[in-house]
Amino acid sequence: MKDLLEDDELVVRQATALIYEKLSMNDDGVQRIVASESPGEMAKSFIMHSNEEGVQKEDAQYLIHLLEAFCNITFSDLGIEPLLNIGLIEQFGKILDGGYI
Repeated sequence: MKDLLEDDELVVRQATALIYEKLSMNDDGVQRIVASESPGEMAKSFIMHSNEEGVQKEDAQYLIHLLEAFCNITFSDLGIEPLLNIGLIEQFGKILDGGYI
C-alpha cells in the first residue's frame, strides 16, 4: 500500500492516505502501519508534496489525511519512533512558519 502514496493518480493517493488515517485510529492499525514500515514512506511523501516548490492546491486533502494519520500514529508508543529523524517535524515548522500553504 505504501507504494500507492506516489501513484500518478491523485484519487489513488487520496484514497491511500484515507486508509492510513482510518487504520491509525486504533492501536492494532498503528501496529500494522509500523510493521509495514509505512510511516517513513508516508513522511517522505508528505514532505515532497508539501514543500514550497511542489505544493499543489489539489494535494490539500491528501496532505490532511496524512496529517490526521500522523497525529493518530503518535498516540502509540510504537508509532512515534518511525516518524523521528526523517525531517517531518522540520517540514511542519516550515509550513507553519513560512505560510506557503
